[in-house]
Parts: sequence; C-alpha cells; structure tokens
Amino acid sequence: MAVASRPSSSTKTRSHLPGLGSSAFLSFFIACILLSGLQLYKEYFASSEILATAGGFLNAVLFLLLLTLIGNVEEALKVKTSWIEVGVALVLACCNAASIHAACVTTCFLFSCGILYELNKVSQA
Repeated sequence: MAVASRPSSSTKTRSHLPGLGSSAFLSFFIACILLSGLQLYKEYFASSEILATAGGFLNAVLFLLLLTLIGNVEEALKVKTSWIEVGVALVLACCNAASIHAACVTTCFLFSCGILYELNKVSQA
C-alpha cells in the first residue's frame, strides 16, 4: 500500500495566491464601493469629531486599495515601480478625505503613513 507524501514547506507553490488581474479587479471594486459609500455618507462623517477620525481611517484604507491597484497594474504592464504611485494614491485618498471634512485629511494622512510604514516592513521581510 502506497502512502501519499505531503510536499515539504520549501516546495510549496504560490498557486493559492490571487493573480495580478484578480487582485487589481478586487482592489478596484472595493475601492469604488468604499469611495461611493464615503461620498454618500459624508454629512454623517462630518457630524462629529470621532466620525471624522473614522472617515480619515476609511480614506486610509482607500489609500491602501489604490496603492494595491496601481502596483498590480504596473506589475502587469512590466513597468518599473517607484515611490510615485505612493504619492498618487495618497493625493487621491486625501482629496477624497478633503471633500468630507478637514479633519479627515489629517487623519487620513497619518493613518496612511502608518499603513505605509507597516507595508514597507512586511515587504522587506
């Protein structure tokens, strides 16, 4: 009777990860939903200080989604990546935050810097 051997951890493939196209599509889809939700409820987010902070955090999540989308598109097109896409994603997220409340811009920028710091740490590991 033959015993099935399990592949060792060093021979595992990355087939369980989503491809560039599906990752870009999901990032775009979720970013569109988040963007439209933030715009629909902008009066709600501007109504109190804690909700303005929450709006800034959601815009920082939008920053992460836009950064993922831009990075996947650049990778699919075989374009050399740089820090320019970080600036583009940050400007877009902060412009959306500015349309909600002035405090959202500050919190969006601070949360985005925190996300970018953690993302940089993970990518270097």
